Amino acid sequence: MPFKTATNPETEEQVILVGNQWVPVAQTATNPDTGERAYFAQGRWMIDSPPPEEDISSLDYALGLPVETGKALLGGAAGLVESAATGASFILPEEAEQAARARIAEIGSGVQEALAPAPAYEDSLYLDLVRGVGSTAPFIPAAFLGAPGVIAGAALGVGAGSGEAAQRAVAAGATEDEISTAAGLGMIPGAFEMFGPGRIAKRFEKVLGSQADEIGEEVSKTFLTRLYNKLGGSRKGRITQAAIDEGIQEAVSEVGQNLIQRGIYDPEQGVFTGTGESFGLGAGVGGFLQGLTELILPGRQRRAIKEAEETLETTEAAPETAEQAATAMAQVPVGESRNMIPDAPARPGP
Repeated sequence: MPFKTATNPETEEQVILVGNQWVPVAQTATNPDTGERAYFAQGRWMIDSPPPEEDISSLDYALGLPVETGKALLGGAAGLVESAATGASFILPEEAEQAARARIAEIGSGVQEALAPAPAYEDSLYLDLVRGVGSTAPFIPAAFLGAPGVIAGAALGVGAGSGEAAQRAVAAGATEDEISTAAGLGMIPGAFEMFGPGRIAKRFEKVLGSQADEIGEEVSKTFLTRLYNKLGGSRKGRITQAAIDEGIQEAVSEVGQNLIQRGIYDPEQGVFTGTGESFGLGAGVGGFLQGLTELILPGRQRRAIKEAEETLETTEAAPETAEQAATAMAQVPVGESRNMIPDAPARPGP
């Protein structure tokens, strides 16, 4: 069982409750592998073991999952807002910025504590994915609003990237100057946050039949683009494409944050540290959102869109056919007639 601890108000020394007696602690230590805390008291080490985990039935786990899913969604969105607010605080004067940053961190910590998963769900990969969806979802509505929405989404991403860089610097014990420098550079990877959701929004509108040429437009003709063109024709292809898009975007952002950390305040930071996890989480989020899109859209609407695309292809091919016919007619000499349908059978005479 865990020990109860307290501080003697007269001597300021730490004490623990052993049995029914408060005992002074001469030294404390923490196991780096297990996180267990130990106290040296009464001439021996006493291990403060955590309370045993309560067993939960499969039924109770399933019944609690919807609530935990909602908490994870809100937690992901709240984390994004906290990072963006932290980044935005750097436009304030230095003293006001530091006070605002401390207040934002305090509020954010309280929100995350309230939305923390129950002990039985702490190691759930599913909830990690849901938190990723929660941190990505706010960008998607912005992508449907045209240029103003894209600008707003980009501003949110820039603020979040700046805030994340600042939060990482604070956690590493960086100086205020280093924190400010990291926050400024964090706007660069933050600008990429809109790219993945923008492409997802473009696929939403493509399937829904709306115009989204200004959103998520591909400008590269690389191998990945050619791969996407082959994948995009089927449901599985679109889901795979969305997963690749979001996974690459998250990995690139992670590399950017690592470079900032390495160049400003932590020269030991690896450039690719955490990129595998970021890619996996991003790919899961992108694939999940696109898969949800495919399930929501009715089959009739998809068929109508396919027919419209085929009609458009036929219309685009018509000018070329007309131009070929005009060229053929121009090659016939004046005063001469020519059979324009050579394969037609000859007409019998009277």
